[in-house]
Amino acid sequence: MSDHRMSRAQPPLPEEEAAGSGMVRAGDEVIHFNVRADGNSRVYQAEVQQFFLTSGKAPPGAVSTITTCPYPGLSGFDRRYADWFFGRGSLLSELIARLDRRQVSGGIQVVEGKSGAGKSSLLQAGLLRELDLDRVPGSSRWHKCVFTPSNRPVEALTEQLAQVTGTEDPDEWTCRLAAADGPRLVVVIDQFEELFTLCDDEEQRRRFVQLIVGLSGCRDGRRPAALVVIGVRADFYPALSDHPELRSAFHDGSLRVGAMSEAELREAVLRPAEKVGLSIERGLVELLFADLGVTSGETGPGSYEEGRLPLLAHALRTTWQQRDGDTLTVDGYKQTGRIYGALAKTADQVYDRLPPEGGRLAERLLVRLVKVGEQSEDARRRILYDELVATSGDPPLAAAVVDQFTSARLLTRHRDTVEITHEALLRDWPRLHTWLNTDRIGRLSRQKLEEAASTWEKQDRDPSFLYRGANLEQTREIDPAELSTAARAFLTASRESDLRERRIRFAAKITIAVLVLILLATTGVVIWQGLEAAQQRDMARASRIMVEADRQRESDASLSAQLALAAHRVKADDDTFTRVISEANSALPTPLLGHADVVNSITYRPDGRVLASAGDDLTIRLWDLSDPARPVPLGRPIGVPGAARRERSPQPMVFSPDGHTLIGSAGDETIRAWDVSDPARPVPLGRPITGNGRGVTAMALSPDGRTLASGDDVAIRLWDVTDMARPLPLGRPLTGHAHVIDALTFVADGHALAGADGQTIRLWNLDRPARPTLLRVMKHTGVKDLASVGETLASAGEDKTIRLWNISRPERQLITEAGRLTVEGPGGPSAIALSPDGRTLAVADSGSRSIVLWDVPDPARPTRLSPSLTGHTSGASSLAFGPDGRTLASASYDRSLLLWNLPGSRLAIEGSAMAFGPGGRMLASLHDIGSLRLWDVPDQGSPRPRGRPLRSQARGIDAVAMSPDGRMLAICDSDGHTVLWDLSDPAKACLINDLGGAVR
Repeated sequence: MSDHRMSRAQPPLPEEEAAGSGMVRAGDEVIHFNVRADGNSRVYQAEVQQFFLTSGKAPPGAVSTITTCPYPGLSGFDRRYADWFFGRGSLLSELIARLDRRQVSGGIQVVEGKSGAGKSSLLQAGLLRELDLDRVPGSSRWHKCVFTPSNRPVEALTEQLAQVTGTEDPDEWTCRLAAADGPRLVVVIDQFEELFTLCDDEEQRRRFVQLIVGLSGCRDGRRPAALVVIGVRADFYPALSDHPELRSAFHDGSLRVGAMSEAELREAVLRPAEKVGLSIERGLVELLFADLGVTSGETGPGSYEEGRLPLLAHALRTTWQQRDGDTLTVDGYKQTGRIYGALAKTADQVYDRLPPEGGRLAERLLVRLVKVGEQSEDARRRILYDELVATSGDPPLAAAVVDQFTSARLLTRHRDTVEITHEALLRDWPRLHTWLNTDRIGRLSRQKLEEAASTWEKQDRDPSFLYRGANLEQTREIDPAELSTAARAFLTASRESDLRERRIRFAAKITIAVLVLILLATTGVVIWQGLEAAQQRDMARASRIMVEADRQRESDASLSAQLALAAHRVKADDDTFTRVISEANSALPTPLLGHADVVNSITYRPDGRVLASAGDDLTIRLWDLSDPARPVPLGRPIGVPGAARRERSPQPMVFSPDGHTLIGSAGDETIRAWDVSDPARPVPLGRPITGNGRGVTAMALSPDGRTLASGDDVAIRLWDVTDMARPLPLGRPLTGHAHVIDALTFVADGHALAGADGQTIRLWNLDRPARPTLLRVMKHTGVKDLASVGETLASAGEDKTIRLWNISRPERQLITEAGRLTVEGPGGPSAIALSPDGRTLAVADSGSRSIVLWDVPDPARPTRLSPSLTGHTSGASSLAFGPDGRTLASASYDRSLLLWNLPGSRLAIEGSAMAFGPGGRMLASLHDIGSLRLWDVPDQGSPRPRGRPLRSQARGIDAVAMSPDGRMLAICDSDGHTVLWDLSDPAKACLINDLGGAVR
């Protein structure tokens, strides 16, 4: 029996009788309503004014005849649950269609979305089942490999493909699969983010990417060796962007898994229940959707957070466990804690069943299964089961704890590993969230220690990979019981190595101190003894500050410099003074914030007071650099309306010589110009220049501003832009390039033009711009960027070299390679720039994500300037020097734009061994192995070398000290070899004594 009542101005039912009540306005009247039910009926409220009446319940204690649960919970849908996977029909059809097209076009198919959006279920329960049902003709007979990268991705891929091809040789895979007429191969790589969270071997990452790119590519007109599909979390795009092939795949038709519509969610809930014969009580679905945050509507995507599907799946599974007979009921759902409490309730129930010592052990075990994120969300870690249990301190209890959480499907056991079933547990179990945020800095330190130990093991325990200095200092508070066996061995070896080095350094310092004490008067000794206590206190404070400065040096150079200055003010000694002088001679970055996507092009106005930057957000921004220390944006961003550009294509820009005109392209086939006489109010100038192939990829303007060169897919085009409002083409396009034009630059004061296409550099004579002639073709493997000043041309290639060319008389073809330098490390140069005076070359190193400055007044003898510029988290895409050479702008694929104020004087110094004399007027620095150089340091201008290098038998100088009066210099290497020099006349320094190996 039910009673629904709505009346005007009628008081509501007593609280014990009303199942729901409310109030709405109708014009000037207020309507009160109450809803109640009698007998076994129930009224449930899903929304503010939405109530559902159930006429009765199954008899108490009804026995269920259905023992199969069609909801997988946190585990997600895989091939075992494929028959109960519903709600993604439209998305599956789109994925199948794209995969079918890739049989011809090749390439990696990316499926991306937030954690918990349903990517794994779509791939493992949806895609694979559709292929088994021949949704693509013949796909039921195809070989299908499904795996996750794990911490050894190359081995995982080799194991899968060896089963199909019968060989572990990657070169044979492609040949056999591409040439075969038999069934195709589909490679599904789920949880692709493990490549970055579990694998810490950069070389293995790059090898894995090369292998899957090779499998998915089309070669010599043949079909791709395999159809490769990867599922990856969307927040790992910055990590993917470090690999150009993955970045291209991400933007080449990637499929996003977003929120489901209300109709799709309803199908995902109801259809599995129908398949196994379950009933769902009326109102339960609406209550589930209300808790999930779904807004009413049958077609559009729901308004719930995309990553909440695991909570719905877990709530459905726990509701099934609380079913009444064969019916999922609202009461059963409420008993689970509802959507936002079901997961936490299940986890808390498992935790509460543990004994007190088991609860404490559960905390240690679970946090070890989480990779704590620094600049990204926390993620799961997969750990060897035996390692996790054996290092717990109580293996039997640890095994029982893991079994309890595994039985509740909160942990998943594989053959020999264990991991958290889904990252939803990290977000939605408050207890685990509290554990992770307690001593988060300490957990990050332990995590980095584990990663360093793994690298040490892979390098056959090479001592050079051990912790030293500030890194080791941060481990003082770490409890070894919380570490793995490998990490404990690594920490022990690091501390033993540090102790040995301390003893050597201590012995060297004692020797130097004794020599200094001999020169000091007795009065100085007495004063030192009186001030010893205060000095020790200040030394301890300064040491702590310097440790923090060392820790911040790579991530925040500005903060590191401030801390070094603070340490010097607390305790002024040679170490802190040297550090302060070093920081004062270092470039510090100022960020320019505004772009919402990758920044790929920057250029200075000729007077250096305005900087223009272009990004993949299709905007050009202008910045006021009147005060380089405080840059500010000028006006609104310049949008490029209707630009039909290719994804991630370059957006070259140039200023006219007078700075009144900005010319640029958004990467499409048009070139546009703006009048920027008032930079805060740019105005479009003339019509866009069209007819540039498939898109403008490079651009350069002659020094006189009359000739514009633009490069596209295969040709270079010249334009007369004397009147930018009416540009005119000059002659025919310059052809001969076999690939896309990557860079253009005018050389020899505009008499010649250089163009690079990835393999060659072509030099054209432009004395007659309407009839240019080819002067010379220079080869440079993988050349990707050019820079020029006067008669010097620099080219950067993927062969990790920078070549410097002398183009003094291009009309007579007097073109020579004047010098060459190499970029060390796993990456290579991604961008270069020459200072206006041609003395400094800036090179962006994609491997170390830093910018290295080279002193190149003599191109044949380039010298690296120390230290490197660090601040970007990804490789730089563009570099530009200011007209005065004192500022450098850098744009990066990490969407950042930095402005560097370069010091007026820079020294080419190798290593960190150096010491200043009294007053800071003389400097001794490492010159090469076993020798030092003396420098005069004036108040203004650059330091000047003084005398010849001081050479000795020392091998690898480790410490340098200068006496307070500057008349004696002591150097010591890591073997305790000590040498004394007389600096009474620095220009003619002479050896006093070589103590050999006496110091230990």
